[in-house]
Parts: sequence; structure tokens; C-alpha cells
Amino acid sequence: MIRLKLRYLAHVSMVTGILQEIYETQASSLKALLAELDQRYQGFKNMFVSSEGGELNLNAMIFYQPPGKNPTPAIDLNSPLEHNATLTFW
Repeated sequence: MIRLKLRYLAHVSMVTGILQEIYETQASSLKALLAELDQRYQGFKNMFVSSEGGELNLNAMIFYQPPGKNPTPAIDLNSPLEHNATLTFW
């Protein structure tokens, strides 16, 4: 089980109804996490992933911060998730 800190900014918080949460998941990649969060928050995945090509949307942003490192923009949906990482959805 991976523990993540998830932060939801701007319009994303309107879908989740919260600004942040500690979230435990068995998802091993960003793609799997987005699918899981879409089940919890209907429409979540569509904010970040294009329905046509399955690539990240350019009008939304995900920042990924591994423990002890600076945040960087998430580019690859197949990127692995690390325990205690922070993800900011904007």
C-alpha cells in the first residue's frame, strides 16, 4: 500500500469537494491512480487525460514531488508512484 498526499487546486477542488487528503492506494503508476480517483470523484480523470489519445491534457497540470525532492510536472502517465510522495492536481 502506497501512502500519498494529494492536493487539489482551483477547479479540481470543485470536483473533489476538498483541498487535500492523505490517500492510500495500491496503484503503482500515475495512470492507475487517475483511474482510481475517477471512481471516487466522477469526472476526475477527464480533467487530466484526453479521451481521444489517452495523453495528458495540456490545459491541466499535475505536479509530482517524491519525498525529499522538488516538485516537477508529471509528463508520463506510466511514471511509478513512491510512498509518501505529494501530488498536486491543478
